[in-house]
Amino acid sequence: MEPKSITLKWVQKQFSAANFPMRSTGKLVPKKGNGPGDSKQPVWRLALYEVKLKSVDFLGDDNYILRKQGDDSYENDKFEDNGDVAIDYPEWQDENLDGTPEINDPACYKIGAKPQMTAVLTIPEGVTETSAKLRVLSSQTPFCEKDIKLKAGDNTIPDLKWEYTYFGDISNAEYELKWQISLDGGATFCTIATTTTQMFSVLDKPHGSPVTAKRLDWCTRLASEKCTPAEIADVIGPDATGSSRFSGEHSIHYDMRTAWEVLDGTEADCGTLSTLMKFELEQLGCNGAKVMYVYARHAGWQGLAQESPAGNETDKNGNLLDMWFAVPPLFEDGGNRYEGCCVFQGKWWMGGIGRARSSARDVLFEVTYPNKDGRTNSHQAWSNNTMKSVDYPTPRPPNWE
Repeated sequence: MEPKSITLKWVQKQFSAANFPMRSTGKLVPKKGNGPGDSKQPVWRLALYEVKLKSVDFLGDDNYILRKQGDDSYENDKFEDNGDVAIDYPEWQDENLDGTPEINDPACYKIGAKPQMTAVLTIPEGVTETSAKLRVLSSQTPFCEKDIKLKAGDNTIPDLKWEYTYFGDISNAEYELKWQISLDGGATFCTIATTTTQMFSVLDKPHGSPVTAKRLDWCTRLASEKCTPAEIADVIGPDATGSSRFSGEHSIHYDMRTAWEVLDGTEADCGTLSTLMKFELEQLGCNGAKVMYVYARHAGWQGLAQESPAGNETDKNGNLLDMWFAVPPLFEDGGNRYEGCCVFQGKWWMGGIGRARSSARDVLFEVTYPNKDGRTNSHQAWSNNTMKSVDYPTPRPPNWE
């Protein structure tokens, strides 16, 4: 069985007590001459070098720094937490060298990246400097190999570049790496440590709201194995904007600090759910998502879709043109000011409905069809007469009833 964290090396030295490292084993066998008592006689001895892995820092191009809340595991965070600690230190740390890391945080890379690592190896005092090879493997496949020098104390080994990329799409996986040392030029290797690190891969640089490990863990699980913006949106959209997350009782426009609170269990309105979808897309490196509000329209199509949540048409008496949703129990009274949407890749994802349409007009038609009088029919209505339908502007779009 291969000894963990200990490797052997035969070395030729002048015989002297000072030549012995911290530990040695085997008999001193004189090559020639009068034996071990002859201080000038070269002899062979078997030296044991105990090498331990102290830390691993994941670096390199397209490596993105994550955040977490406090010093404990990110898994204890809330989604609404923006993260008061930047994970800009070695993700894997074993300060007491017992083989169990005190810190084991995730790392994040762009799809197609080849990670680069800096490791710290520790050798006890008393060991003389020696040449070695460091090899890192995953599933018996060498990721990188490097000639190094080892001396007593901490040894910082930079520029450990992966030879392969394992990030071909959005992923969230634990990578087990086996760290090995050779003291005989690579003829034999001894495993000194095995590390496991959670790694996220994203489409491009995350942006928008603060990028936390908690949020990215969720988003990469949802979009796992997707590799285009359209594919990502088609799995993020139904979850973020779905009816199971909807309630008219809460909104980022009056009582919520952030749309991320939805993932902590707060049900919210369509504008908030659409904002959540935008946030999730941005965490994964998708660009171009926008939150738009679709309004009922009668006098003309101008103002149908706006970025503002306060764009209702009014009549001469100041009554607002609203929407009546005949889809209980979403609203007990059916009234609705607008339909908040996340617009991305040519699709309008409807908050609280979890489906997408191809235009703002299609959204309006979806939520107000058949636009007929009565509580059981969805329709447009003035706020002072909610059971009376109000016609769409003319001319109507093609294929509308």
